[in-house]
Amino acid sequence: MVRFGRRVTVIENNTEGKLEIIVRLYPTLRILNRISIDSMRSTEVAATAFRYDASNPDRPPMIFVYIDGSSSTVTLTCQHFITYGKIIFARHPEGRLLVSGIKARWTDLGRIKGLWPYCWKKLPKQSTRDH
Repeated sequence: MVRFGRRVTVIENNTEGKLEIIVRLYPTLRILNRISIDSMRSTEVAATAFRYDASNPDRPPMIFVYIDGSSSTVTLTCQHFITYGKIIFARHPEGRLLVSGIKARWTDLGRIKGLWPYCWKKLPKQSTRDH
C-alpha cells in the first residue's frame, strides 16, 4: 500500500521467471522486506520501503535479487530505489541478469499518491494592461 505523499518506484520484471527482491539488514541478514513480482509484470512500491531508519549507520540495508528462487549476482542499495523512478529487470541473451533504471524527474510527482490534482492545476489568467 502506497501512502499519501510518498514517491513510488515502479519495478518491472521482464524475465521468464518470478522475481523476488529481499531487503536484508547487513551484517545480520535479517529480512526487513520482501517483494515478489510475477513474470512479465510490474508493480509500484513506495521508494521509502527500502530504507532502514536505525541509530547505527554501520548497518546498511542490502537488497538481494532472486529469480525463480535462485540467487543472482545482483546486489542493490536503497539509493537505487530512491534515485530511479523505474527499475527494469531483464535477461541478457547469454543468461545474465540486466538491471536498468530510469531516473526520477519532476514529472514523476504526478505518481505521488494524492498530488496529481496539484501538479497540473491551471494557473489563473493574467490581465493584460496597456501602460
